Amino acid sequence: MLATLTAIGFWESEQFSASGQLGPSASLQTNSARVQRQFEHLNAAFRQIQLDQNHPKYPKPSDLKILRSDTIAALILCQEMAELYQWGPSFTENGALFVANSNFIDDDVLDFEGISLAIGQLQNAPDQASENKLFGSGVSPLLPLRTLTNGAQSFIAQYLSFFGSSTTYGSTGIATVQALHDACNFLKIGACQKALVGGGHFANLFSFVNNCLLISDTEGYAEASATSFFMLEPYHPETKAPAALHIVEHIDSLESLSQHQVDWLFYGGAFTPAQDQELHKRCGQLDYKEAFSWFTHTGNLGAAELGMLLAVAVNWLHAGQTAIVLLKDAYDIFEIIKVQKA
Repeated sequence: MLATLTAIGFWESEQFSASGQLGPSASLQTNSARVQRQFEHLNAAFRQIQLDQNHPKYPKPSDLKILRSDTIAALILCQEMAELYQWGPSFTENGALFVANSNFIDDDVLDFEGISLAIGQLQNAPDQASENKLFGSGVSPLLPLRTLTNGAQSFIAQYLSFFGSSTTYGSTGIATVQALHDACNFLKIGACQKALVGGGHFANLFSFVNNCLLISDTEGYAEASATSFFMLEPYHPETKAPAALHIVEHIDSLESLSQHQVDWLFYGGAFTPAQDQELHKRCGQLDYKEAFSWFTHTGNLGAAELGMLLAVAVNWLHAGQTAIVLLKDAYDIFEIIKVQKA
């Protein structure tokens, strides 16, 4: 046993839960994302997080200039979880924070016309100082701050008044699983007693352009901005937390799945319906009773997908039941873990 998940929360579009509560599979809606960008022969649909600017835990106005919507969602979610689960100083002073990001370029940064114009003006600059001045006047000085890979991790630490160890991971959908591995190792060696692990993803044209280069057929392409987090503690067989789920084992390959028999398969990482079907097919050597993917309900969730899959495991598994949680990234790299409901 590697560790025990004792708390979970997620935010995808209007789906928000600091307690990780999720209804039965029959209550999940089919993906309603609309095509937002259209090229010749290429369509892509994106879902965005619905934020309430009047939320009591909405970020300070002075921070908003450099926060993406997925980071804002992460800040609100983590604060709500900290209050709900009453983490207190035992986590903020002695815990560890592991935050993954997949796409971290938002729409406000995608001002290609403005950036191109600013670059074009550089040819008229007589010296380096003038070049810097011209480019600075044409491009917001806040642009680099909006694209920091550690933006979510640093702001979460700030808003939670967190002083423990913290690390940023990126930039594909399996980054959160890699963060999970490190969190388990931290717990194993006693470097911390609690570890908050999670990830965020911003779905937009930049993400699509990066990923479509790796996909032969983009028909039905869909992804969603989302964020999810979960708390890990050292494994103890008697753990009775509301969201108690044991992280049992890390599985090193698809071929190793043939050695396992589980109640559920929770899988993710697809960007198109064809990819989702192919991914399910590649798990055919695993002996399981039921399977679930978020794709038909949300599209790809990037670094938030692991937490969303663990949420369904927490809600749908019964005591003692086991499941495989499998994620694939755009480069066809797999991360696989086995879980058991406490």
